[in-house]
Order: sequence, then C-alpha cells, then structure tokens
Amino acid sequence: MSTILLRNTLLQTTAHRLGDVIDWVERPWAPCNNDALRRLWHEARRDRAAHPALAFTLEQEVQNLGARDLDHVAARLGCAPTTAGVASAITQRLGVAWPEPVRVPSDAIASAFGAFVQIASAFAGARPARGRRGRRYGHRRG
Repeated sequence: MSTILLRNTLLQTTAHRLGDVIDWVERPWAPCNNDALRRLWHEARRDRAAHPALAFTLEQEVQNLGARDLDHVAARLGCAPTTAGVASAITQRLGVAWPEPVRVPSDAIASAFGAFVQIASAFAGARPARGRRGRRYGHRRG
C-alpha cells in the first residue's frame, strides 16, 4: 500500500481521531516516542496549524517501525506484521471516504479547449494572416 494514502488519511482526520492512532502505535518500551507523540497531539488540539506536523510524524512513526514494534502494533490492530499491513489497517479504521473523480468525456474537453483558443486569440489581438506582398527582407522590387 502506498504511504500517500496513509498520509492523506492522517491529514484529513481530526485531531481527536489522531489520538486513537497514537493509541494504536504506542509501545510500552518506547516511552520517549509515546510522550513526543502525545505532546504533538495536545498541541494539534490547541492549534490547527500543528495538525500537519502531527500527521507527518505519525506517518514517519509507522514507516520506521522495527520488527518488534511491527509485531506489537500489528497484533493490536489485527493485521499482517508489515509496514503496508499496519498502514492499511490504520487507513481502514479511520475510514475517511474519498470522493470519486469526476469523469469528463474527451469531446467536452476538446470543445472547451477550442473555445479557450478562440477567446485567447480575440484578447491577444490576433489578426488574419497576410501574405508577403512581393517584398523580401525590406527590399523593393524593380
């Protein structure tokens, strides 16, 4: 699973739900990491500008889990003990719904582009092409 989906899910999730993610990735033998995540979480609850920093830190925490940490977190989440498995389980538990992309027919795109070209040429002051009237490089004939 791509960690981009995990990152986007963490960025879209509320600070309260990110507290649940911290609960899922906490390890009893890593109190310094746990405390640092909790400090960021409290800051994100007070100030919305700190939310992206918490999301990126949680993403890095998931990516940098060692084998022992992966086993512990995967057992807590009930998933495969891999980084992709943990990221997928977190994404599924948070359940952020992503909208479907809008599908636009190609003929609509082509007609819109044609209209854009016509408008741009009208504003740019384009004039009809004129042929050379027998003069070349500014010299007169004859």
